[in-house]
Amino acid sequence: MPRRFWFGSAVVLAFLAGPAVAADAVKLEMKFKEGDKFYVETVSNTKQVMEFMGTKNESESDSTQVTSFKVLKSDKDGVVIEQKIESIKNKNSGGLPGADKIMDALKGATFKLTLNNKGEVTKIEGYDEFMKKLSADNELAGKMLKSFMSEETIKATAAESFAFLPPKAVSKGDTWKRSQAVPLGPLGSLKGETTYTYKGPGKDGEEISFDQSLEYAPPKEGDDSLPFKITKGEMKADKASGSMTFDASKGRLVKTEQSTKMKGSLTFEVAGNTTSLTMEMTQTAKSRVLDKSPLD
Repeated sequence: MPRRFWFGSAVVLAFLAGPAVAADAVKLEMKFKEGDKFYVETVSNTKQVMEFMGTKNESESDSTQVTSFKVLKSDKDGVVIEQKIESIKNKNSGGLPGADKIMDALKGATFKLTLNNKGEVTKIEGYDEFMKKLSADNELAGKMLKSFMSEETIKATAAESFAFLPPKAVSKGDTWKRSQAVPLGPLGSLKGETTYTYKGPGKDGEEISFDQSLEYAPPKEGDDSLPFKITKGEMKADKASGSMTFDASKGRLVKTEQSTKMKGSLTFEVAGNTTSLTMEMTQTAKSRVLDKSPLD
């Protein structure tokens, strides 16, 4: 169940002129206008190979998600955005039983995100109400979804879209870094940093490439949301990179592309017994930003 591509974003490019910066320097800034609404369609493919107790299992998942964003407020203090998952289509082959039902439960999920001037999420509204609604109909599904879609997960996803911009104007070839943590619910997290490079103007807009360095960190003690306990893990990204294209006139993303390949192993306890699992995962995702819903 791809976590990194559940939510889309909008950013703006504005040119900064003046004697204090290079003539070709570009200031990358977010800018939102109250009432604006746009849609992000993300198409992803995930392939996994897992080996457990001598048995190998291969699975593949194709997912198409449409998320809408509406700017409710934008002023000097920050931005409030309404985010709604309009549609999720997921096709699994050899995956975990019940995964489709969990994905279906996300349809219609609506949250209000408050961003500060750095693009960081400082407040989430609607999360508790949505989780209570899920638990009322299916307590087990609600508990599982909450463990993988925590508030921290939502914040981390938004940070990838809103909090990655450089602190100053950049010229072609300039790079900047951002530390990050990708929550994986009861499975732990991925920690590392992303290096961004401004590539300059392209055919469809301003271009940025990025490379990620991620390694696995086990979950904190006391998490009992799953019937097993992970004691240690070794997992890292062999490849994690992508690109972004911006339309400077509209002040938003045109498209993004990302490819991630990870492999490693997890050791965990089940009913007092210790066992291990090895996994290799490859994921590709493409997103496009639209003024009108692709569902119409």
